[in-house]
Amino acid sequence: ETELEGSVDTVDQSTDSLTLLGLSGLTVKIESRTALSGKGNLRKLSDLRYGDHLKIHGRLRGSSMLLAKEIERSDPSPHIQLDGYITNAADPWLVMLGSTIDTSSILESGFRGRDEAIGRNAFFAGLVPGQKISLRGNVSGTNILWTTATRKH
Repeated sequence: ETELEGSVDTVDQSTDSLTLLGLSGLTVKIESRTALSGKGNLRKLSDLRYGDHLKIHGRLRGSSMLLAKEIERSDPSPHIQLDGYITNAADPWLVMLGSTIDTSSILESGFRGRDEAIGRNAFFAGLVPGQKISLRGNVSGTNILWTTATRKH
């Protein structure tokens, strides 16, 4: 299962999908059984607007599509969070969820193992495709300033 938290960039009703700010390589697909809830009485895809802040749970289909099981709209926030599996990594770049992510904005203390800071070199040294990580950051305009990267196993 993949978890995301971020803000809506585009909504495409013709394909029942949306994208999130800063993650243009990922398409979130909504089906009739996707549970929609949250602020403003969210009931259908057409209720979503640019900038709406969402928490999404779903399953990855291929490398760039997330089939949403649950979408919850919350109060506006610049916070973004990704929990998923990497497909490639080469310092400072991570590829996950169909998007190439630049981790240059993360301080040494923001690279974490399970329980403690491990620094950039140790974080990237042991990464392999398929490894689960968590990224946190904040949207600034159309960019994301990542603040932490954590290995999950």
